[in-house]
Amino acid sequence: MTIGEVGLGPWLGARLRIQELRRTLDQGRDPLAERVGLGTAPDLQALWDWYSATVLHKLGDASQRHIARAWEQSLGPILGPRLKLKDLRRADVQRLVDKVAEQRGPTTANRSHSYLRRMLNLAVADGWIEANVATRQIQRHQEHGRQRYLSEAEIGRLRTAIDMHEGSHAVAAIKILLLTGARRSEVLGMRWSELDLAKRVWTKPPSRTKQRRIHAVPITDEVVETLAALKSGAKSGFVFPGPGRLGHLTDVKKVWTSLCETAQISSCRIHDLRHSFASVLVSNGVGLPVIGSLLGHSQPSTTMRYAHLFDGPQRAAAEFVAKAGLSET
Repeated sequence: MTIGEVGLGPWLGARLRIQELRRTLDQGRDPLAERVGLGTAPDLQALWDWYSATVLHKLGDASQRHIARAWEQSLGPILGPRLKLKDLRRADVQRLVDKVAEQRGPTTANRSHSYLRRMLNLAVADGWIEANVATRQIQRHQEHGRQRYLSEAEIGRLRTAIDMHEGSHAVAAIKILLLTGARRSEVLGMRWSELDLAKRVWTKPPSRTKQRRIHAVPITDEVVETLAALKSGAKSGFVFPGPGRLGHLTDVKKVWTSLCETAQISSCRIHDLRHSFASVLVSNGVGLPVIGSLLGHSQPSTTMRYAHLFDGPQRAAAEFVAKAGLSET
């Protein structure tokens, strides 16, 4: 397989390309056959096969699930897996976005568009196509962010329900979600090697954080006690082992529904525990930078969604301005 002409490029680049081709062979793939395939007008299915084999597995577990689901439910069925990439038009992408919005809502539609755009960007970079039509004036749908915060009374009832059902890994996982504000995938995939119970620190590796950086957070005495009780009988490297291929729990929805029924809590998702954790911190005067650090936000703008909860300080500031100068009259 020819990778270039002698003397027209640096040796280092050639060596790196050879190493890449050898890795491809080690995976049981034929790079020459793939190159020939690219020359015969690749279709959307070929792009997905290549993306899932070379890129998808490097992403976090949640991202892998979301993108795979988007392909299975939206990208493949609506656009057609045999659609040639060279024949893909902006109108096709717009039709995809509008159809998904109609079927599954604006948020899912916008995400499907983002996933397709990323794949096509890589296709452009690797020479599959000359331009990415998914970036050209696609009208995305307005998303209406859902914000649900548990009240103090609801948190109290939920804690009582957790105590009543204590004993299962799923209930313990939900308790830790409530007490740490961590993402569900981070808690369910937690390993004992990430925890230092003596120092009360949980160090999440880059592979399991959304920001792809090490995220070390302090954990409370109650969290330590809950984990210590689990560790006494642990037989797995995972804190919350499960029967699936991943080796740990991946879904606690049934237990969550049961807890909500016991606690008389309605219209609340597991992810709302993360929002509620932040709202409790806000109500106790904790600043946004600290909240962002605890939640593992990579961008300050992400934490700003909780700024409107600072009602007390904002009201006090407004009253201060309203009363300015009145003492002199």
